[in-house]
Amino acid sequence: MGGATNPSADVYNDGEVNIADVNAIIDIILGGSAPNPSEIETITVNGVSFNMVKVEGGTFMMGATDEQISEVAHYNEYPAHQVTLSSYCIGQTEVTQALWQAVMGNNPSSFSSDLNNPVEQVSWNDCQEFISKLNQMTGKTFRLPTEAEWEYAARGGNKSQGYIYAGSNDIDEVAWYSDNNGEYTNLVATKAANELGLYDMSGNVYEWCQDRFGYYSSEAQINPTGPSSGNYRIFRGGGWNQPARDCRVSHRYYNIPDGFWYNVGLRLVLVDEHQYVDLGLPSGTLWATCNVGATKPEEYGDYFAWGETEPKQVFDWSNYKWCNGTTDTFTKYCDNAYYGSVDNKMELEPGDDAAYMNWGPEWRMPNLNQIGELCNNCSIQWTMRNDVNGWLFTGPNENTLFLPATGYRWNSSLITGGSRGYFWSISLLSVIPDSALAMVLFSDGVNMNSSNYRSIGMTVRAVRVTQN
Repeated sequence: MGGATNPSADVYNDGEVNIADVNAIIDIILGGSAPNPSEIETITVNGVSFNMVKVEGGTFMMGATDEQISEVAHYNEYPAHQVTLSSYCIGQTEVTQALWQAVMGNNPSSFSSDLNNPVEQVSWNDCQEFISKLNQMTGKTFRLPTEAEWEYAARGGNKSQGYIYAGSNDIDEVAWYSDNNGEYTNLVATKAANELGLYDMSGNVYEWCQDRFGYYSSEAQINPTGPSSGNYRIFRGGGWNQPARDCRVSHRYYNIPDGFWYNVGLRLVLVDEHQYVDLGLPSGTLWATCNVGATKPEEYGDYFAWGETEPKQVFDWSNYKWCNGTTDTFTKYCDNAYYGSVDNKMELEPGDDAAYMNWGPEWRMPNLNQIGELCNNCSIQWTMRNDVNGWLFTGPNENTLFLPATGYRWNSSLITGGSRGYFWSISLLSVIPDSALAMVLFSDGVNMNSSNYRSIGMTVRAVRVTQN
């Protein structure tokens, strides 16, 4: 049956009828659902295909929630806390030995009788090397899931039914674990899928996550990425030789990043398709090819007040998020009591960064050092591209970046559009909190740290943030 084309049975619309399609049909018959084909991207590497499933962002309670059996939940699963995530794509199955071999040219697994078993005996460091090569081969950007992304997907995302395990309260329906196996790994996607159509997120093999291990806080978080330091990396999901309690969706485990075991593998996350360019800058900073809200380099994109993450049509102090209507009533980002409540926050937190909140945790608005590096290390030319005025930055490696002359918005008007470009930085202007810093481009030059009222609407050109 594998490889035989049958449009009516090809649930995932990838040109093949295989075990994943059969299981999806069974799930549907039993009352479940498979991902819509529009939510799946099939990628092929050296003849090996795998599916990435779209997970719509949302808010959930992470950790030992009520259904997670308090008598067996570990203390590191507490406290349960609110997490909000942006959308992302995650592997429908664990990385198979076939895919690992197609990328790396070897198979380190202990249980290698079938290449459609999950790869194991791979360390966190090995996974980074695998992902780096996969990215080079595909031109895409994969990484390990953050721990929050992993748990949200295991719980079924915004389709969650609140199960103990990934897709069921009956572990035997969805997982290979010690009581129904206990001797070796099994073929991926041979148990039922969860609410998102993801397989084996409970059992078969543990799956490495990107994060370092750390204890939870009760505070609500947005796109968390774990501690910035620490000796251990997280893996999740339980394995073929683990008891049921270790296959719960909130169970956590961790170990050294250069360790490898025959019950630990990985699952991929595909980072958003926002493109970036490497200009050969000394810091390695990568600049987005489009403004936030745009799909082409020449498009202006969305306009944001500084510290706001949603575009709007009218910009003035009366509707600015971080004050009570006047410039002496600031409620956040203020270092001078004359202007309001002092908190001495001089750079945007992630939850108030339009790039981070609209594009995900790989992206941030640039800081002044990054803007200065761009302007000081690139040649800059006023030009026109596709009938749009703007500036062409040419980096030390001869790669180029186009920034359109977007102007800015005040009240409901667009001002200096087509003749000047205004791009927010992440930084507030010290001592004068009614203004933040920006890069302003003129036809004959550039101001790298211009101050502008933070209630006006300006565009955002994001930079890429390196993962921990």
